[in-house]
Amino acid sequence: MKKYFKILSVIFALTLLIGCGGGGGGGGGGSVVTNPTAPTTTETPANPVLLGNSTVTASLAIPADSASIANLRAAAAQAYGVAKLFVDGELFQTKTVNVSNNALTFTFTGVKDAGTAKIEIELFNCHVYGVTKFEKSGNISASLTLTPDKIFPVNAKKTADGRVLKELGTPNNLGWVIDLDKLCFNEAGQPIGLDMTWNVKNFVTGQVYFNISSLITTPENVAFWDIEYLNGDFYVACGEIVYKVPAGYTTYESFIGVKKSLGRAVDGQSITAARVSIIDDLQVRDGQLIMMDTQQRQFIIPNGSNITVKSFEKRGYYMNVGNNGDLLISHYMHVEGTSHVARFINYAPADIIYTQNGVDGIPTSALPYNDGYLIGLEKKIAFVQNGQETVWLTDVEIGNTEHQPRFRLWQNNNKLFIVSETMNKIWFVQ
Repeated sequence: MKKYFKILSVIFALTLLIGCGGGGGGGGGGSVVTNPTAPTTTETPANPVLLGNSTVTASLAIPADSASIANLRAAAAQAYGVAKLFVDGELFQTKTVNVSNNALTFTFTGVKDAGTAKIEIELFNCHVYGVTKFEKSGNISASLTLTPDKIFPVNAKKTADGRVLKELGTPNNLGWVIDLDKLCFNEAGQPIGLDMTWNVKNFVTGQVYFNISSLITTPENVAFWDIEYLNGDFYVACGEIVYKVPAGYTTYESFIGVKKSLGRAVDGQSITAARVSIIDDLQVRDGQLIMMDTQQRQFIIPNGSNITVKSFEKRGYYMNVGNNGDLLISHYMHVEGTSHVARFINYAPADIIYTQNGVDGIPTSALPYNDGYLIGLEKKIAFVQNGQETVWLTDVEIGNTEHQPRFRLWQNNNKLFIVSETMNKIWFVQ
């Protein structure tokens, strides 16, 4: 089902505020990892009772995109890991190693020549897709190499490939953070959207830029469809008009379209002369704003004071831009009555990467991922590769028991975010 009209009103906002305990915090507290104090020594003396001639080694790769999410954590200190080696249940030695070339390597020498070795590793100031603890056991040999297994946090919400979800919000106020399902991103890659009282908010820092219902006022209520951020300015799509809110966020101006004057944009015409029907999706690709008019089936791209218009034949409703530049349209009616996801090249449909199966609801979003695509659906998130579909995340995994979560996927600088429109939650995929 297409994104529905939300009529802005102070009464509606206050109702949500009262009913939801004050709305979403979005202060980022739930996503910040505290940096503990580094140990004062790099290793402890070996247990003399357990000495011998064997060597035990363990290596752990720290993915580059997992080790440096500076905007979502209290970054700064040297990333390191602490490993404890146990032999037959007794502590043999503790070592601390700094991350080097995105890896940690622990080598224990002089270990007794027989028995069972168990290594426990804890990471500080880094993680492997949200996991900070690992362990592995094995029978001691002259040279034993252990590949540690992940120990997921208690009650961790995780994807099928072992990535832990971090819910955004303050620790005592998770959920009811975001209204609707749209995220846009500032220069630091921080997610911005609407909170439950229609504040345009940074969900990491908690900064409020402006309130849509307070700032954008017209003789009639404004029907809000989408929001986007570009070069310090916000763009707010309200059906047949898109407003621009310049940096400073105390004023607004009409960017394209005229209220109650619907029309079809013409390639090459001026922005001021252009008329549109329903601009309900805004995206940024390569520093350029893309507006999608669903009713007229047009992409409208500002080009200086004029516009470039690209038309497409079938109706589509949800637009995503992948980090690889892919333009993906979900709920695309390639065959009438069936919902698809289409990949567009040069603003024209190139191939169909997903077809609705009739069980999990319509596709709401799609993003490239690990040589395939993640498909956001109403009931789950699927991973599609070479035509084969597997389940990547379920509604049960995120604790949903009442409603279809209606997943929506967003991506910025290799960082993945998941929004549930019905649960009003945001998760960062670590």
